[in-house]
Amino acid sequence: MDDPIAKTELIGVKPDGSRITITIQVGKPYLSNSAEGFEEWACPVSLSPLYKKLPDARGGDSFQALCIASSLVIDLLSGFKEKGGKLLIDGENEFPLDAYYFGKR
Repeated sequence: MDDPIAKTELIGVKPDGSRITITIQVGKPYLSNSAEGFEEWACPVSLSPLYKKLPDARGGDSFQALCIASSLVIDLLSGFKEKGGKLLIDGENEFPLDAYYFGKR
């Protein structure tokens, strides 16, 4: 992704114990046209190497597209954990995924 507006890295521990560096990136929302021909906003999002290519998150305005992109990252990381993976910050402490949720959980 070119010039992300937000980026962080953490360590993912797969259920088999192998470790990977997970890079989270969110790009700047941009005005786009939908398949139906109306204007909408899109926001690039990347969760590498867990997902090779994610579709841009889409919304009715730039803020909604950004929120959807962020929520997508949280949902995918939660799925990684639900399948037996672990998320670590600085290689040993648990990544505080709950601190990144929107609203009530």
